[in-house]
Amino acid sequence: MPTFPQLSPQYEFIRRPSFVVDVVGYGNQKEQRLLRTPNPRYVFVLKFVGLSQADKNTIQQFYIQRKGRWEAFDFYDPDPNSATYGQTFQVRFAQDSANFEYFCYQLWAMNQVELVTC
Repeated sequence: MPTFPQLSPQYEFIRRPSFVVDVVGYGNQKEQRLLRTPNPRYVFVLKFVGLSQADKNTIQQFYIQRKGRWEAFDFYDPDPNSATYGQTFQVRFAQDSANFEYFCYQLWAMNQVELVTC
């Protein structure tokens, strides 16, 4: 399985647990909830700082090879302060499209990458 590339620039790292809950509302103001994922799915947000053109090209090619969010890949938790430090997660890109020119020059929110566990 492919692995997210190791890059030279620093990045801010955010890990968010996410659950899928279906909520059905009834006319009597009652709700019924169904937990579809008992274990959290994690969303990893990597915000790059000082991304070089070469690193931008590396991420762009990796993204294109994965066909956006089509193909999963391995991602290692880089946060030494987390309970999941060093663990491998199978993830996908969260979006099917990206503007990598904005990504490189940090003109828009695409200087960050969002990954979602499978």
